[in-house]
This record gives sequence, C-alpha cells and structure tokens, in this order.
Amino acid sequence: MKKVFNKLTKEIWIGVGVGLFAIAYLVATLGIKKGAVVSVGAEFMPRVYGFILLMVSVFQIIGGVIQYRAGIAANESTEPTSEEKEKSRKSFLPVVLVFAAMILCVALMPKLGFVLSGSILTFCMCVLLTPFYEKRRYVVFAIFSVVLAVAAYLLFKNVLYVSLPSGILPF
Repeated sequence: MKKVFNKLTKEIWIGVGVGLFAIAYLVATLGIKKGAVVSVGAEFMPRVYGFILLMVSVFQIIGGVIQYRAGIAANESTEPTSEEKEKSRKSFLPVVLVFAAMILCVALMPKLGFVLSGSILTFCMCVLLTPFYEKRRYVVFAIFSVVLAVAAYLLFKNVLYVSLPSGILPF
C-alpha cells in the first residue's frame, strides 16, 4: 500500500494546508464589523489577503499535481534518500533560528525600539538564510538591515501615521 504522505505528494499537502488556513482566515474575517461611514471598511484588506492566500493554495495544489504526475511517469521513488533526509534536517535549523530571532525581536522591541530590534532581526535573517555555499557579506547585511528598519520606521511614522516604539533612540 502506498503512503499518502510522501515525497511526491508533499506539495499537494502543503497546498491543502494553506488552503484550509485561508478558508479559516476568510471565515474569521466575517467577524470584522463593517463601518457605516466609509464604503471600504476594516474587513476589506483581510478579505483580499484571504482570497490571495486561497489562490496561492490552488496554484500550489495544481503545481503539486503536475509534479506528482511527472514523478509517477518517471517512476521516482516516493521515499526520501538518506542524503535528502540529512539535507532536510540541515535546512530546518535556520528556520527554527529565524523564528527564535522573531520572538526575540518582539520581546526586545519595547526596550530597544523598532529600529534597533528590526535591524537585529533583519541582520539575523540575512545571516541565517544565506546559503552555506555563498559568501556572507556582513557589512552589506548590516547596512541593509539598518536602512530597511529606518525606512520602515519613517514610512509608518510619517506616511501611515502609525507610532512605533522608539526605544532608546531619540526619534
């Protein structure tokens, strides 16, 4: 008996999972109250994002079915090789570390502020997500991280009029 969850059906199951999340997200947006003053209320953008996510899941499922059919036609093995298993374990660690960096960023944001914690997070993500075979350019990562955090801060503060924690910096 063939396994339902295997290497060839992985993309299909990811699409199904994202699709179920998108449906739950869209159902949750039904609870957002529409304002009587404006024609486009607070529920508009979450619903747009939900439908985009649903479309992405449909494309993911279609791509997975195409990949599955190509794998079946080529008689590919559905079991991952030991090399693929080791590669999967190695690629899992940076993802976990990025999530840890995100949690740390959120925890430090009230004290350090958006610019510093966002710069630290972006720098960590650049370092962790750069493939091992590419040279890590730490100076470029640092400049990019600071410029991105400052630009986001200024955009939120001056254009969107959303206040972000300034922390120890005198903004």
